[in-house]
Amino acid sequence: MSQDIDTKDSNPSSSSSKEDEVCEYYPCHFEGQTCTYCYCPFYPCMDYELGFWVIGWEGNVVWSCIDCHLLHLEVVDKYYSSHKDATLSELKQIAIDNGLSYTGNKSGRKKWTEGKGALI
Repeated sequence: MSQDIDTKDSNPSSSSSKEDEVCEYYPCHFEGQTCTYCYCPFYPCMDYELGFWVIGWEGNVVWSCIDCHLLHLEVVDKYYSSHKDATLSELKQIAIDNGLSYTGNKSGRKKWTEGKGALI
Protein backbone atom coordinates (compact mmCIF):
# COMPACT_ATOMS: atom_id res chain seq x y z
CA MET A 1 0.00 0.00 0.00
CA SER A 2 2.76 2.46 0.86
CA GLN A 3 6.42 2.80 0.10
CA ASP A 4 9.15 3.76 2.51
CA ILE A 5 10.51 7.29 2.48
CA ASP A 6 14.28 7.33 2.21
CA THR A 7 15.23 8.91 5.52
CA LYS A 8 18.77 9.63 4.32
CA ASP A 9 17.57 12.46 2.09
CA SER A 10 15.41 15.41 3.00
CA ASN A 11 11.76 14.83 2.19
CA PRO A 12 10.71 17.54 -0.28
CA SER A 13 7.07 17.20 0.78
CA SER A 14 7.86 18.37 4.30
CA SER A 15 9.42 21.46 5.72
CA SER A 16 10.87 21.90 9.16
CA SER A 17 11.59 25.18 10.82
CA LYS A 18 14.89 26.08 12.44
CA GLU A 19 13.00 25.89 15.74
CA ASP A 20 12.14 22.23 15.04
CA GLU A 21 15.73 21.43 14.11
CA VAL A 22 17.14 22.59 17.47
CA CYS A 23 14.93 20.11 19.34
CA GLU A 24 17.10 17.42 20.95
CA TYR A 25 14.83 14.75 19.41
CA TYR A 26 14.87 16.13 15.84
CA PRO A 27 14.53 14.30 13.56
CA CYS A 28 12.57 11.68 15.46
CA HIS A 29 11.08 10.32 12.21
CA PHE A 30 12.91 11.79 9.17
CA GLU A 31 14.91 14.83 8.03
CA GLY A 32 12.66 17.68 6.96
CA GLN A 33 9.65 16.50 8.95
CA THR A 34 7.12 18.98 10.26
CA CYS A 35 6.83 18.99 14.03
CA THR A 36 3.47 20.69 14.56
CA TYR A 37 2.19 17.45 16.10
CA CYS A 38 5.23 16.46 18.14
CA TYR A 39 2.81 14.60 20.39
CA CYS A 40 0.34 12.75 18.18
CA PRO A 41 -3.34 13.46 18.88
CA PHE A 42 -4.09 9.86 17.82
CA TYR A 43 -1.61 8.23 20.25
CA PRO A 44 -1.88 5.31 20.71
CA CYS A 45 -3.67 4.78 17.40
CA MET A 46 -3.21 1.00 17.44
CA ASP A 47 -3.03 1.02 13.63
CA TYR A 48 -0.46 -1.69 12.91
CA GLU A 49 0.47 -0.08 9.61
CA LEU A 50 1.65 2.99 11.57
CA GLY A 51 3.05 1.50 14.77
CA PHE A 52 3.56 -1.49 17.01
CA TRP A 53 3.86 -2.52 20.67
CA VAL A 54 7.32 -2.64 22.28
CA ILE A 55 8.79 -3.23 25.72
CA GLY A 56 9.73 0.20 27.10
CA TRP A 57 12.82 1.18 29.09
CA GLU A 58 11.05 0.44 32.36
CA GLY A 59 9.75 -2.95 31.20
CA ASN A 60 6.25 -1.70 30.43
CA VAL A 61 4.50 -2.25 27.09
CA VAL A 62 4.18 0.97 25.05
CA TRP A 63 3.00 1.88 21.55
CA SER A 64 5.87 2.82 19.22
CA CYS A 65 5.15 5.07 16.28
CA ILE A 66 8.79 5.51 15.22
CA ASP A 67 7.93 4.49 11.63
CA CYS A 68 4.87 6.76 11.31
CA HIS A 69 5.39 9.80 9.10
CA LEU A 70 1.73 10.66 8.67
CA LEU A 71 1.34 13.89 10.68
CA HIS A 72 4.93 14.89 9.89
CA LEU A 73 4.16 15.31 6.17
CA GLU A 74 3.46 18.97 5.46
CA VAL A 75 0.35 18.39 3.33
CA VAL A 76 -1.18 16.10 5.99
CA ASP A 77 -0.16 18.48 8.79
CA LYS A 78 -1.91 21.40 7.04
CA TYR A 79 -5.01 19.35 6.27
CA TYR A 80 -5.35 18.06 9.83
CA SER A 81 -4.79 21.54 11.26
CA SER A 82 -7.97 22.71 9.53
CA HIS A 83 -9.89 19.39 9.79
CA LYS A 84 -9.50 18.20 13.39
CA ASP A 85 -12.25 15.62 12.92
CA ALA A 86 -10.30 13.84 10.16
CA THR A 87 -9.75 10.12 10.62
CA LEU A 88 -6.46 8.27 10.18
CA SER A 89 -7.86 6.67 7.02
CA GLU A 90 -8.68 10.10 5.63
CA LEU A 91 -5.20 11.41 6.47
CA LYS A 92 -3.56 8.36 4.88
CA GLN A 93 -5.57 9.03 1.72
CA ILE A 94 -4.37 12.67 1.67
CA ALA A 95 -0.80 11.37 1.66
CA ILE A 96 -1.54 8.78 -1.03
CA ASP A 97 -3.35 11.34 -3.21
CA ASN A 98 -0.23 13.51 -3.03
CA GLY A 99 2.08 10.63 -3.96
CA LEU A 100 3.61 10.45 -0.49
CA SER A 101 4.48 7.55 1.76
CA TYR A 102 3.28 7.87 5.34
CA THR A 103 5.52 5.16 6.81
CA GLY A 104 9.24 4.68 7.07
CA ASN A 105 11.39 1.89 8.44
CA LYS A 106 13.58 3.50 11.07
CA SER A 107 12.82 0.55 13.36
CA GLY A 108 13.90 -2.08 10.83
CA ARG A 109 10.75 -4.10 11.54
CA LYS A 110 8.82 -6.08 8.97
CA LYS A 111 5.78 -4.34 7.51
CA TRP A 112 2.19 -5.10 8.46
CA THR A 113 0.10 -6.30 5.54
CA GLU A 114 -3.35 -4.81 5.97
CA GLY A 115 -6.12 -7.28 5.25
CA LYS A 116 -3.79 -10.28 5.34
CA GLY A 117 -3.35 -10.16 9.13
CA ALA A 118 0.35 -10.86 8.88
CA LEU A 119 3.78 -9.32 8.99
CA ILE A 120 5.83 -9.52 5.81
